[in-house]
Amino acid sequence: MNAHSYELTKNHEGFVSIWVGIVPLAEIPEEYFMKRYDDGTEVDDDDEDLEPNFIDDFSVLYDEDRVDYNCCVEEFVSVERLIGECSHSTSYLKPACESAKKLGLETTQNVILLHDFNYALNPLHLKKNKYMHFIGSFPFDSDAEIAFQSGAK
Repeated sequence: MNAHSYELTKNHEGFVSIWVGIVPLAEIPEEYFMKRYDDGTEVDDDDEDLEPNFIDDFSVLYDEDRVDYNCCVEEFVSVERLIGECSHSTSYLKPACESAKKLGLETTQNVILLHDFNYALNPLHLKKNKYMHFIGSFPFDSDAEIAFQSGAK
């Protein structure tokens, strides 16, 4: 974790921050989203000193219980589908897809969503790196349903 990491607090409840993959999933190192030791073995959940590259790249701290990660290994699919299969998606799917479309991101193989996290307020936020593109932070309703069942096309 770098010295400029941005930790969000209770003031950011009700927002979801979304990143969309911009390269084939096979090009993203497996350890990018997983905690791992240098030798490649998985880190015990109790070891908080080692963080995945995603955390370092975007300088964020977040609660792992509030993360949705969704992917399609076989092929690129619509951003709408992958986001729509995530928690509470009926409340933010339309504006998230509109934002992704404006950025030219209509298909992907993976998305990561951080609930109760408004990354857009981070004064140092990075819009994209070589793997992921931040499409925005959107209000969400914790009582909202999932737009699509997992695997639906």
